[in-house]
Amino acid sequence: MTNALSGREGDRRSTRRLRLKVPLRYHIGRIDASEHLSTSEDVSERGIFFKTNEQPNVGTVVHLFLEMPKQINGSSPCPWHCRGRVVRIDPISPTTNSHGVGVKFDCYDVLLPESPNRPQSMGLANRPNSLGAITQD
Repeated sequence: MTNALSGREGDRRSTRRLRLKVPLRYHIGRIDASEHLSTSEDVSERGIFFKTNEQPNVGTVVHLFLEMPKQINGSSPCPWHCRGRVVRIDPISPTTNSHGVGVKFDCYDVLLPESPNRPQSMGLANRPNSLGAITQD
């Protein structure tokens, strides 16, 4: 199988990744753990890759908060809380002194503005791939 972005044979990704720099906040382990800041290197409807000085283990739960771009959600950008697991760790880069971390989303919560007539969020969706097709600009 060839990945559309990388052209690599055998790439296991089932959705296209878009090289988008999206600011994000994340917590490793529990949602009430220390908050860290980063920027994505690429994003898809099923996961995200970003750089960090932290060193989570593969399988570790990560809670991410980001404004999901239009290219992923199909509508105007909106804030999401995504919960996922670390599936890949790239070695520390000597130039940036940070690790690359790949997270596969388990579920997400679309966060809506507070309103007296509407709940704070739409609830967790168990199938992140239900967002529809991704288009590239």
